[in-house]
Amino acid sequence: MNYKSILKQNQLPLLLIALTFPVSVTASSLHATTEVSITQQKRAISGVVFDGGMNEPLIGANVVIKGTTNGTVTDLDGKFTLEANPNDILVISSIGFKTLEIKASEASKGKITLKEDSQALDEVVVIGYGVQKKANLTGSVASMKAEAIESRPVSSVSAALAGQMPGVTAIQSTGKPGEQTGTITIRGKNSVNAASPLVIVDGVPGSMNTIDPADIESLNVLKDASSAAIYGVQAANGVILITTKKGKKGEKANVNYLGSVGWSTPTMRPKFLGSADYAMLYNEATLNDNPNNPLRFTEQDIELYRNGSDPYGHPNTDWYEETMNKNAIETMHHLGISGGSEKNKL
Repeated sequence: MNYKSILKQNQLPLLLIALTFPVSVTASSLHATTEVSITQQKRAISGVVFDGGMNEPLIGANVVIKGTTNGTVTDLDGKFTLEANPNDILVISSIGFKTLEIKASEASKGKITLKEDSQALDEVVVIGYGVQKKANLTGSVASMKAEAIESRPVSSVSAALAGQMPGVTAIQSTGKPGEQTGTITIRGKNSVNAASPLVIVDGVPGSMNTIDPADIESLNVLKDASSAAIYGVQAANGVILITTKKGKKGEKANVNYLGSVGWSTPTMRPKFLGSADYAMLYNEATLNDNPNNPLRFTEQDIELYRNGSDPYGHPNTDWYEETMNKNAIETMHHLGISGGSEKNKL
């Protein structure tokens, strides 16, 4: 076999090798180009998440790229920033709100609003430093919103709670005009010396009698040991959590006025005896105790009391009738100013 025949026999394999090499290089080049194109499409996506019910920034909402573990949470202003492809789907969720899916390219165009979950058993209740589902605390936690408090023309929180929550008893301790302070017991009196519940105002122990009902945003009553356990032995008689109203960031200064006018009428007017009748009953009680006891008042004394000629001036005037009005006018006024800026919230 000569040189020409050998070359002729190997011609085909040589051509195949020559053709194969460039194809491999071209495929590698295309693959590299595709990877660079995908990387260039990713960019920082920013947005703001709002609470649909309160129309306030939602803190701590989860923002995750669908199908991945890449995500972040919203800050104190409800803002988030995430590296994502404009075509990626962002899954935004938070406890107590319906999950929302939105394109990354749409997230930065305006505010994102999450709607509240209307299912009652999925509602969450704040207990101490955490939250639990309302289904796990049925009957042990009661809530009252600002609208319910403002609709009652009362000057104290204890009066606003009267008859509003099961297991919570509010008793007015005085009938003085304009004074409606009272005592509150939760599920009965648990201690002889300490029947009052623990009151927490904006995270600090306080008193309900020093708060204007118009300043309350929400009021929660923790009625059993499981919900109030975080507060220790102080919560033996229950816990009342009060959150006061605060200004919102960017809110213009608002001046609010609430006023009411009414009148009070006593449901029962006590009837008092005169000095002569008192002396007669006192003598009768003395004889009932022991017939041999000497009487304190004589018949002559009683007659002097009756005709008003008593030298000692024993009174027959009904001072309750003289001093108390049948109808008393009551007025209540509340003036509040609220607003917010980047640094301050009133």
